[in-house]
Order: sequence, then C-alpha cells, then structure tokens
Amino acid sequence: MNMKKRINVILFFMLLVISNLHAQVPGRLITLNKGYFKVKWSREAQYPIKVSWQMTFDMAYCPIARLNMHFVKDPELPSTNHLSVDYVDNVYLFGRNFNVEYDCKKETVISAGYYYTNVTLICFGLYYGPWKKLIIKSKEWLRTEGQLTFACGSFGKLKTTGSANVWVPTHCWKVIKHKDGHVDAYLFPNDDTIGLNDDLTIFQITHKSLEDRLGFSVFK
Repeated sequence: MNMKKRINVILFFMLLVISNLHAQVPGRLITLNKGYFKVKWSREAQYPIKVSWQMTFDMAYCPIARLNMHFVKDPELPSTNHLSVDYVDNVYLFGRNFNVEYDCKKETVISAGYYYTNVTLICFGLYYGPWKKLIIKSKEWLRTEGQLTFACGSFGKLKTTGSANVWVPTHCWKVIKHKDGHVDAYLFPNDDTIGLNDDLTIFQITHKSLEDRLGFSVFK
C-alpha cells in the first residue's frame, strides 16, 4: 500500500477513536429468517445492517461446481421497489453477505443467498481485496476448527443510487467467532482508499470497539 493510502487508512481509524457517536445505522428494520442465515434488513437503506449464520467445513469445501444463479427479489418482500432495475450497471459490486451456495451434507441449494436482501453494494477494492482475503482466511480456519459463527453488515450512507435511492454504505464490517470463543472483528471503509493488496490486519478492530461503534450486539 502506498503512503497516501496508508495515511488515509490511519486517518480513518483516528476518526473512529475520536468520535463517540454511534454509526449511522438506518432504521425501519425487518427481521428475515432464511433458514441458513438471519437478516436485519433496512427498508430505508435497502441493504442488510446485519446478517448472521454458522458455517461448517462441509459448506465451505463442497466439491459441487459453482452454480449459475442470479440475483432476485426476496419473496418475503414482494412489494419492495424494483431493486433489480436499481442495481443494473451500477459501478459498485454485488457483495453477498452470506456467500454459501450449496450444502453438500444436506444436498441442498441455498438460493436465498442470491436474494437482494442479502446484497450490499461494495467498492471494487474492498470486494476483490480485504473482503476476499477474509473469506479465504475463514476457510482456512474452518479446515482446522470445523465450524465458525459469522456476523457481518454495513452502515452509513456514502451516496444513493437508482430511482429507488438505494444506499451505498460508508462502511462494511465482519465478525468471526471461533470454537474456543475467540472473536476476530474487522471494519472496512467502503471507498477507494482500499487497495487490492492491503493487509487484513490494517482493518482489524476489537469486538467491543465495533459494537460500541454500531450501537448493538452483533451476536444477539
């Protein structure tokens, strides 16, 4: 990471320390139980503020080839706006919070992972950089531990997009609880200060600091 990006990241975390205000967490929340995962989805922002689930080794290392699935509306929210229209040709990428497609042990396709209620608009650098690295790291942990508990989400409004004014979040976060109870927490700015080669440790934050920032418990 070059000096300019490093300075931007340092300033970002300095602002977190200085500020005692909670994150801009959007309101009008809806709780959705998708079986494999649970979602707290905001009608106001039209993105999930929290998605939580447990993942097993079988789910992470399923030999089934990647399925040719497409993003669709959540059938539990048939009256929502035309998110498919609002997401078309967007400069941000579709970040699936729960990102498992198939449960090999149960031989079950997990189509709910492609509902728009599981999608967050993520910038290119975050999507293909630290976020992808964390997914790979999580699979390494699953190989040795067998099961992990996850929670992730977003907050803030960087901008809006489309006719329905879908929010692009300012920040994304992810928390991983290990079998021994240890927790790893990460907080990422959702902007071009992030580079593809940025190290994960730059974005690591304590579990308590993240919850203080969010204003809620990530595992409740």
